[in-house]
Amino acid sequence: MKYQALIVLTGCLLIGVITCSRKTVPAYEISKFSKEQALPNREGNQISLNISYPQFQSTDPFWDQVNLTILKAVNKDMLDQSMHSDFEAFWNHFVSEFSKESEDFPEGLFGWALDRSVEVLYLSNRLLSLRFTEYQYTGGAHPNTTTHFLNYDVKNEKPLSLENLFLKNSGDELKALAETEFRKAKGIPEDASLNEQGYFFENDHFRLSTEFAIEKSGVLFYYNQYDIAPYAAGPAELLLTYEALKPIIDSKGALRSMVK
Repeated sequence: MKYQALIVLTGCLLIGVITCSRKTVPAYEISKFSKEQALPNREGNQISLNISYPQFQSTDPFWDQVNLTILKAVNKDMLDQSMHSDFEAFWNHFVSEFSKESEDFPEGLFGWALDRSVEVLYLSNRLLSLRFTEYQYTGGAHPNTTTHFLNYDVKNEKPLSLENLFLKNSGDELKALAETEFRKAKGIPEDASLNEQGYFFENDHFRLSTEFAIEKSGVLFYYNQYDIAPYAAGPAELLLTYEALKPIIDSKGALRSMVK
């Protein structure tokens, strides 16, 4: 009976350890702020501000830090850190800046628009991937849209870089794999010049974007407008599947759970 009790107790302890080692994935809510104001004497023109972002429902310090990082990103114009969640103050600041610009260029402004959004691309008890998108028009020939990503190792509670995902010294192999997939997706022969196809890689050498996201099917690399091609070409995306990346994924790294 003593042995049986010991086995039961050991099993319970083991289950407890396993449960504790699996970080709970919290729910999250999407918060939004939207405001617009018509411009006097400029029919059809306005200034507008639209914000959308997730906030994770957890008191865990790690998720508190993620929430704060998100707030700082969508309200980065407010230098006072205590005001990162004060979007009314952000709106007032935005309107004030427009008013100052209008005084300098009374006939040249037709409205301003700023949209910022944060999207949860992937979430598990091991990994988190966030997409930050900003659309901005403050005059000029056209608006600009930029996208950035932030990835986390949830289990170890730290941001992720490419070095955390792949084997040491596998950078050249990753770049070669990415270039092969890029040329295939764009229909560019292996021996053809990339820049002659309208791109502007430095010295005509392919480079891997530093913007990446972890998705369910693979690692997404993202090139913003102007990164490798003219504005008219738009952004470019390159998805490398986990199957293709399997030979260089670190078996002890953050992506080990994504490889079957």
